Amino acid sequence: MIRKSSADSPHKLLKLQKDIVLYLQHVPSPVSIDTLIKLSGYSIVDVLNILEDLRKKRLVSEREERGKGIYFADISKLMELTRNNVSDEETKQVLKRIIDFYMNSPSKDSGSSLVLAPLFLELQDIGEGATHVRQAADLLNKGGQVQQAAMYYEALLRYFKTHKLASRDV
Repeated sequence: MIRKSSADSPHKLLKLQKDIVLYLQHVPSPVSIDTLIKLSGYSIVDVLNILEDLRKKRLVSEREERGKGIYFADISKLMELTRNNVSDEETKQVLKRIIDFYMNSPSKDSGSSLVLAPLFLELQDIGEGATHVRQAADLLNKGGQVQQAAMYYEALLRYFKTHKLASRDV
């Protein structure tokens, strides 16, 4: 069933699809439809149409135990889809929106650093995210995920070296 939406032109629909696919690829799964609407700024009809199309292609799924409106993404298939169809600039814009979303979230806790750290690393600009990268590294290290923690600590060291900062600045 095709619903009337604001995405009337094929070019615009492609942009809407790209954005939703990128959000699904970078936001921890499962993701709610509410989160996708807030992140994208698109109407519920547009987001539902895109999610239905992605569901038919088996790129996302809903699971009965989680109920309607909660989507699980097949990240490897989404990455394959975006590999040659999305520019670095489009990805950076989406990453920045996701970071802003989580940074301004009222329910920030130390766990939010585990969400934010990989986003800052993928953005390749730790900058204001250095504290989150360090907190995530500390949490991972305490949780026994030493290799992942080491990767985050290494990224911080590279950032400090490049920007001539001291660890006390984080």
